[in-house]
Amino acid sequence: MRRLVWLLAVLFALPCAAQSYPDVDAMLELVFTKDPAAVLRHLPIELVSAVEKLPPNEQLAFERGLMVSEKLKNENVVFTRSEVPPALLEIRKEGENPDEVATILLDKRICDGYESLLRLRLKSPLPRDLTDDAALLVWMRLEDGEWRILEIQPSEGHDRLNFEDGSMMEKFRAHNASENESSAVAAMRTYNTALVTYSSAYPSIGFASRLEALGGSDQENANADHAALIEPSLSTEPFEKSGYRFTYRSVFQGGKSSTYTLIARPIAYAADTKRSFFTDESGVIRWTEEDREPTASDPPLQ
Repeated sequence: MRRLVWLLAVLFALPCAAQSYPDVDAMLELVFTKDPAAVLRHLPIELVSAVEKLPPNEQLAFERGLMVSEKLKNENVVFTRSEVPPALLEIRKEGENPDEVATILLDKRICDGYESLLRLRLKSPLPRDLTDDAALLVWMRLEDGEWRILEIQPSEGHDRLNFEDGSMMEKFRAHNASENESSAVAAMRTYNTALVTYSSAYPSIGFASRLEALGGSDQENANADHAALIEPSLSTEPFEKSGYRFTYRSVFQGGKSSTYTLIARPIAYAADTKRSFFTDESGVIRWTEEDREPTASDPPLQ
């Protein structure tokens, strides 16, 4: 009922002319932060408690997933804080006309000192732009001395983001586990390709004796000890990526290796992160959900 009343009230609220409000400043801090840990300061306390129970790698993934700066860093988007109220942010693409700057305006604000409702509006400089005047509602609450975002509700046609939803953490962990598994499988394929390439380049050795031999950055001077075939994270101990740890074993007979095994296991085995992967010189990737090392007898990945 409270939110329905507020939603009705916002339709009749006076436009905002100022932008120096503690709740608005808290929201902007979340937008601009480059520190993952700062994200938790502006989420509901109950959600923060759940996030802090995650393994470190999952906690970092959750925090980065809510960092606007992290999401836009590869999209050549520049956003700065506006000094001209009621505009809050100025957004533009690098290399584009500097006069074509979109702005996010603080259109309405209702606050009783404990809860706050902000209505933001995107204003585009382009005529008849479909994004022009798109609205966004941000619900906030003062908890433990910090303004925290409870819910973000985009314009019609987009899913809302409710940080008070009890199933949010389960959805995140399931999504994160799926992404981590995809990343682990991709790494396994990278390893397989590098090992075959290494074996072809150094036939007297066969497959590399250790993963470090696949690394190195100097491709012009690559050798059997530093073949420069894979990225540093996959060729440097402890051989971990996206919540998985990789273990490699090669078998040498007569001074040459013709077989190997490679295993990827979750660093933190849990109900929603439990698939382990196996591959060997065949290139086939196999998996198991049991809390054990996978083997060549496990089913192949489809």
